[in-house]
Amino acid sequence: MALAALPIDLVAPTPFQRNLSDTHVRKLELVIGKIGRFLDPIIAVRAPKGDRVEKYWTPNGNHRLSAMKMLGAKTIVAIVMPETAAAYQILAMNTEKAHNLREKSLEVIRMYKELARLDDTTEEAYALEFEEPAFITLGLCYETRPRFSGGAYHPLLKRVDDFMKKPMRTAIELRQERAKTVLALDDQIVQQVEALKAKGLNVAVENAGVSGDTPAGGLARLDWSVAEGTDAVIVELGANDALRGTDPKQTRAALDAIIRKLKERKIAVLLTGMLAPRNYGPDYVAAFDSIYPELAAAHGVLLYPFVLAGVAGEAALNQADGIHPNAAGVDAIVKGLTPKAEELVIRVRSGLH
Repeated sequence: MALAALPIDLVAPTPFQRNLSDTHVRKLELVIGKIGRFLDPIIAVRAPKGDRVEKYWTPNGNHRLSAMKMLGAKTIVAIVMPETAAAYQILAMNTEKAHNLREKSLEVIRMYKELARLDDTTEEAYALEFEEPAFITLGLCYETRPRFSGGAYHPLLKRVDDFMKKPMRTAIELRQERAKTVLALDDQIVQQVEALKAKGLNVAVENAGVSGDTPAGGLARLDWSVAEGTDAVIVELGANDALRGTDPKQTRAALDAIIRKLKERKIAVLLTGMLAPRNYGPDYVAAFDSIYPELAAAHGVLLYPFVLAGVAGEAALNQADGIHPNAAGVDAIVKGLTPKAEELVIRVRSGLH
């Protein structure tokens, strides 16, 4: 690498960086102008060959570069690196204004799309550059919906999202479907919360679910995933146990323990039921299907008998795997579940647990 004073007109920020903060640029301009020196070299690499005038990219100096241009500088001091890969290591090298979740996610998805054009590399190969797989999914959400409340979904995605082993140019299609599902869920939560508010049922909803979870997993994380002060919980667990053929006794015991723990904390419960695949035989089906109505009756909690009612088996309401609901399927589930959710809120207001 080399320390050089580069002609400022030949330097540009990488095209996938976050948007400039005018406030931060003005602050830098004021400070640099006041002390009369530029003491924080940017990092620069050779830009890809093309029609652009700029010959260098800076992955971490967008604000400083803009401030220097505002001050009329002709050159900018840079550490010039020979490795062009440095252009994609924005998050690791950031020394400017700290990135918020939206900025990180948008930078990651912009890098992703640029890198996907270049070769058949997998997401895993760029784990350092992308930092978290959740940023890829959230980036697509923010591109579609700039005011998306990503902070509500980041903790969940952080636990369940993994880097895909497929080439990025094909993996992005799966990412886009994942982002559509998250946005559909967000639409329905907003819609249903507004509907409850319109009926005078003012509530705040916290998503404590984990994709792929089981009753045993839900029980293990119950104490920390359901915060103090929670009034009610919708327990929707068991589908993965049914698909895996888990002993119904284990499923029943875990759900029973979850309900008991919630009731001990004076938290109202709505239990949503699941049905076993019919090809598992009549004995398994009878043992599994009876779990939910029997537990609801034993504990005196609300029951929604089958969470996938009207959705299971309907191709138009499910993703290509025929198991997981698509956006329309999520809409149908929410519409079916809403009356019971309203009953749950009314029960809380009445002091019933």
